Amino acid sequence: MVVHYEDHDDVIEARDAYYLAPGHVPEIECGTEFVTFSPAEELRATDAAITAALQAG
Repeated sequence: MVVHYEDHDDVIEARDAYYLAPGHVPEIECGTEFVTFSPAEELRATDAAITAALQAG
C-alpha cells in the first residue's frame, strides 16, 4: 500500500505496523488485505465518512 501525503509518500509492506496521519490518501492494490485496530467510536465515524464519500462520488 502506498499512502500519499501532501509532502511525501509512505510505502507500507506486508507485516508492517503503521499509523495513517490525517490528510492521507491511500493507494491500495486490488486484493490487498489488512487488519485495522482503532478505537470503536472513532472507527464508526471514519467508516461513516468513507461511506458518504463513496456514495457521493
